Amino acid sequence: MNSRSDATPVRGRRTRRRRIRHGTLLVAVAASLSTVAVLAPPAAAAPEESRAAASTGGARQVNAPPEIPDRLATSPETACAGGFIGNTRATLMARVDDADSPSLTAQFQVFDADGTAPVAERSVAAAAGGTASASSVDLPSGDYRWRVRATDQAGASSAWTDYCLFSVDRVRPDRPPTVSSEEFPDGDAGWPAETGDARTPGTFTFGANGVDDVVGYVWYSTFDAQQREVSVSPGGTADVTATPLRGGPHMLYVYSVDRSGNRSDTTTYRFYAQGITTPDAPGDLNGDGAKDIWSLDDRGKLLTYAGRGDGTFAPATDAGLTAPGAGTAYRADWDGDGYVDLVTLEYNPGTRRKQLWVHPNSGLGRVDGVRGRQLLTVDCPVPDEDYGCVGEPGWTGDDHWANAEQVIAPGDLNGDGRSDLLVLEGGLLWIYHGLYGTQLDVPVAADGSDWDDFTVLAPGDVNGDGLADLWLRDKATGDLYSVHGGSGTDGGPDPAVWGDPANRVQIGTGFTVATRPVLDTVGDLDGDGVADLHGRTQDGTLTLWPGRVAADGSFGFGEGRTIG
Repeated sequence: MNSRSDATPVRGRRTRRRRIRHGTLLVAVAASLSTVAVLAPPAAAAPEESRAAASTGGARQVNAPPEIPDRLATSPETACAGGFIGNTRATLMARVDDADSPSLTAQFQVFDADGTAPVAERSVAAAAGGTASASSVDLPSGDYRWRVRATDQAGASSAWTDYCLFSVDRVRPDRPPTVSSEEFPDGDAGWPAETGDARTPGTFTFGANGVDDVVGYVWYSTFDAQQREVSVSPGGTADVTATPLRGGPHMLYVYSVDRSGNRSDTTTYRFYAQGITTPDAPGDLNGDGAKDIWSLDDRGKLLTYAGRGDGTFAPATDAGLTAPGAGTAYRADWDGDGYVDLVTLEYNPGTRRKQLWVHPNSGLGRVDGVRGRQLLTVDCPVPDEDYGCVGEPGWTGDDHWANAEQVIAPGDLNGDGRSDLLVLEGGLLWIYHGLYGTQLDVPVAADGSDWDDFTVLAPGDVNGDGLADLWLRDKATGDLYSVHGGSGTDGGPDPAVWGDPANRVQIGTGFTVATRPVLDTVGDLDGDGVADLHGRTQDGTLTLWPGRVAADGSFGFGEGRTIG
C-alpha cells in the first residue's frame, strides 16, 4: 500500500503541470525573474556617485561644487588690500573645502594690476579643509592682483574669489645709510681729539642717504651682537643709544631696509672710547660707586643684584652664566680693564679635577657665559721634570684647587697692585699672590690645619689697619668669628695670624649650614662704613645681614632682610 500511495500523487502532479497554459507560464517566469533581481546586490557606484547617494530610498543627489576658497595670504606676508614683497619669490595660499570630495585642485591666477590675462597661473592639489600653496611665484617689479578657485574630482569648480593685491619691488636701496655721533665721532682717520668714555651712553644718528623708500634701520656692534631694528617714516632718520663697555676702537654696523624688506649694503662706523682711568672698587660690578652682589641661585644661575648704596638693590638680572655647584668669588680685576671680574671654581668631568676660571665682567655686572673665560694657572701645577717642576719628596705640585672646597677673593693682600686668591683644600688655606694676568705665584700655606671646619669669608679691611681680615663660619655650630690680619717683621701681612685660634673673636651665631647654606661678603653694602654679610637661606632667598658696631665697640649683625 505504501508504494501505491506514493506513486499516485506523483502522477497527479505531473498531470496538473501539463494542464498549465502558456500565458500562466510566462507570468510565473516573470515573477521568478523579478525575485532574482531584487535579491541580487546592486552594481558598485563610482566614488563621487556614492557620496551623492541619499540615505533614504537610494535617491542620488547632484554633486555640489567646492566652497569658495578663503583665508587668502601671501608669503612674505602682505595684507589682501595691498602690500610689498621684496627681491624674493612669493607663495600664494588659500584654504579650500568641499563637502563631497576629499581631494581638490586649487587654481591660482596672477594678473597685472590692470591686466585681463594672467601673467602667472598655478594649479596645486590640496586636501579638503586644508591650505593650498602655490610656491615660487617669480614676478618682476610691479603691481599685481590675484585670485583662486577650487575644483573637485568630478570637475565641478567653485566661483573665483575676490582679488587680493600686492606689489613687488626688486630694487634694494642703492646707497648704505649714514651714521654720525657727537659723543663718539667718526674714527676712520684715527683716534679723535675728543671722544666719549667707555661705559657712557652715546647717541648715534642713522640717515637714509637720499633713498626715499627707506622705512627702517637694523644695527649691531662689536660690543653687542644683538641685532636691533628701528622704524622711521619713509626716508627718515633715527637716533639710537649704544654704550661701548671698554676703551679702544669699536665698530657699529648699520643697514637700511625699504618698504619691501630689501636691505642696503652695510655701513661700518668706526669710533673710539676712552678707557676708565680709575678701577672699580671691590664689589662694584657696574661702576656706579655702589657695591653689588653676584650670587648663584638654587639652579646654578648667576644673578646680578645691583646695589643702590643704601642696602637696597634693584631686582635681580641674568648675569649670563649657569654653573651648578660652582664656587664663586669676586673682588678684583684680572684682565686689566678696571672692571671687577668673576672667579669660579668648577669641576671638569674630562680631567676629573676642579679648575679656576676668570670670567671677564662686561662692565655692567654681566659675563659672557663660558666664552672669553680664561684659566687661572700656576707655574708648576703638577710635578713635571721636563718642565722643571721638581720639588721635595712628597710634593704634589702647586695646584691646590683640584679638589678644593672653596675659593675666596680677598683682593690685593700684599699691596703689589695685583689680585690674590685664597684656596681652601684638605684642611689647609693656601694663599696665591697674583703675578700677571691670570698667572699665579707659588702658594703659601696659612698656619693652621683645621681650615676645612670653616667657611672662609673676606670682608676686606674691617678695622682700618690696612690689612685684610677674615670671617670664619664654624660649619658645625654656625658661630661666626672674625680674625684680623697681622703684619710680619718685614711690615707685610703675616698669614700665620689668621691660623691662630687665639685671634678669633666671635661676632655672630645661628649661621648654620642647614639654615644658611651660602654665605658671602664684599664689605659694606648699606653705606654706613661697616662690613655686611649676605647669603642664601634654606628656601633660596637672598638675605642681607647688616653689620653693626655696638657702643662698647663690639661687632655683630642686625636682623636679616630679603634682597631682591
